[in-house]
Amino acid sequence: MNRLSQKRIKTLDEVVQPLAIAFLEQATESLKEFGKPWNKYSVEITEAERDIIWQAGLYSQGRRWLKSKRKWVDVDSKKIVTWTIDGSNHLSGRAFDIALWNSHFNRYIWPDPRHSNPVKAKRALKLWKHFAEIGRSVGLHAGADWPKPKTDYPHFEYLQKILAEEHVCYSRR
Repeated sequence: MNRLSQKRIKTLDEVVQPLAIAFLEQATESLKEFGKPWNKYSVEITEAERDIIWQAGLYSQGRRWLKSKRKWVDVDSKKIVTWTIDGSNHLSGRAFDIALWNSHFNRYIWPDPRHSNPVKAKRALKLWKHFAEIGRSVGLHAGADWPKPKTDYPHFEYLQKILAEEHVCYSRR
């Protein structure tokens, strides 16, 4: 786990931190099973807790604000990276995003399951589904399980705490 991932983990909710660590360790270890080229990478966190300003900036990607109608409209679906402004679990430190890190080339990659090469697309999808299984095994929900077009392969979040808090609020009524 690189220093940036360690720093980002510290921004996560205290319940999510050990889950993120367990996930990263298992996911990185599992890359050895996939052989080349994946065995040269580690799984790292690229996004963790974020503020509303950053979230709004991400939401605006691939969209345009229509002042006359006072709403956002999609203009380029390939550039859309999030589906919410104020409903993201990143805002409370209950979500994180991952990528593969190659320390030799000093860069992140996100294998694309929509790649034009069907072999590369199939290999990428298999990898993301594998990461989703690992996420579920440590108690996380995987964005890979969300229906299209909102599928978010690099996204993992913890929901139990939210559900427990909502239960307390409803039970007090």
